[in-house]
Amino acid sequence: MSLLKSVIHLSIMPLPKYAVQPVRISHVSVPSFVQNELEYVANATFSNLMRQMSSISQMAGDMFKELTSELSLLAERTMKLKSRIVQLHEDIHVLKNFDEDLSVGVQNLSMEPYVSDKPSDSQVLAHTTLPPSMEIRYSNADPPPAFHTIDCLRDDGKISMKLYSDPSFFFDLWSEEMLQETKSKKVAKKK
Repeated sequence: MSLLKSVIHLSIMPLPKYAVQPVRISHVSVPSFVQNELEYVANATFSNLMRQMSSISQMAGDMFKELTSELSLLAERTMKLKSRIVQLHEDIHVLKNFDEDLSVGVQNLSMEPYVSDKPSDSQVLAHTTLPPSMEIRYSNADPPPAFHTIDCLRDDGKISMKLYSDPSFFFDLWSEEMLQETKSKKVAKKK
């Protein structure tokens, strides 16, 4: 039974990704026409245990599919990084040879700081990044309230649904903190 409990509580977030079904294996209502209640409950329990085993088997298959796709993405990223590292080694070798040819006056030129042209929004909480198990749980959940009907009554022009549930809230908060930290470091360097 401890294996079953560990599989039920298998999660990487506060919301479990997987849930073994059925949960209450012996919780059955016995019809009035049944003569042997104990045998009926035992058969129902055994049947529900088999359904649980099937559920665990399905979850294991889903976990291995997820793991396979994540590992293939990791391998792809690793290969891209490897090719970039090789290119950087070649560039460093060329620059070392080029640096020896520079005159002393040219080396003292100041350069502009690097600014990334990549967008900072990572969309970690987008629907496209949900694993299949969480997508199923999300689709089975109750829909959010119809707050769009009261948007016209708001004076501040904000979208009511964003106040109720905003998936980008935590990313926006984090990026704001990072920008603030960067600004404070720049101010500290200037002093």
